[in-house]
Amino acid sequence: MQRINHFAVFLLTLFAQAFHLAWYALWRSAWGSGLLCSQQEVGAPGPAPFVSGILASLSISYFLAWLNLRLEIRTYSAGARLGAFLWLGLAAPILAAHYAHMQIGWWTLIVDLGRDMLLLPFSAAILAGWNAGSTRK
Repeated sequence: MQRINHFAVFLLTLFAQAFHLAWYALWRSAWGSGLLCSQQEVGAPGPAPFVSGILASLSISYFLAWLNLRLEIRTYSAGARLGAFLWLGLAAPILAAHYAHMQIGWWTLIVDLGRDMLLLPFSAAILAGWNAGSTRK
């Protein structure tokens, strides 16, 4: 019986944080152009967004690992397909509807959707493939 690879979940959580840092450094001006206020109006964010980001990444990684196990997904390619379907069927429509209601601009939506479009399939693939190699009885 396979179990969740907690080490893989931890590494993916760290990777997601590094990926977010690089992604938003690269797309900062495009992402900021769709916001309803400027960075000066927002001010310094404090630790709350970073703590919630870490907790969200940890939660998503555990959910993907659990879903891979329940669906018996054991290859990198099948995991990537699962992540892509989750992005297309859940993450993208939810984020698009939320941003539309909040009247957040298209560039912000595109940058955030791009981040998730890359990160969800990658994470699901790593967890599926890595878990396949860590079978315990």
